[in-house]
Amino acid sequence: MPCPHTLSVVAVTAQRSVAAAPDAAARNGRLEFLDALRGIAGDEPGVDRVYERRTELARVLSALRGLPRLDREVLLLRIVGELDFPDIAVLTHSSPAAVKMRISRARRRLVALLPEYLHGRRTNTA
Repeated sequence: MPCPHTLSVVAVTAQRSVAAAPDAAARNGRLEFLDALRGIAGDEPGVDRVYERRTELARVLSALRGLPRLDREVLLLRIVGELDFPDIAVLTHSSPAAVKMRISRARRRLVALLPEYLHGRRTNTA
């Protein structure tokens, strides 16, 4: 990523050229460049952060595979599918109270499989 000083110099230069542009079409073309430049320097996560997120996702998916099938299913229906307990109960042919208990136990098992998330918060294990 370019250094912040270089980006600010380029941004000031682009703003000056936009102000000097004689018509709206020329200004719009230069503003697109400035927006793209802001995108490069701004919101996009760095390579390190993307790698960290992917490895964390791989660890969670691996831990999910370690859960019993029914625990994994109700947990995914609740979290990913955003279903309510009664809806999950209908799908699994059980009561809403049983689903609530199974999800609670599945979460505890999942945390046990992910030691970096002990005590409800992420800890650094690397």
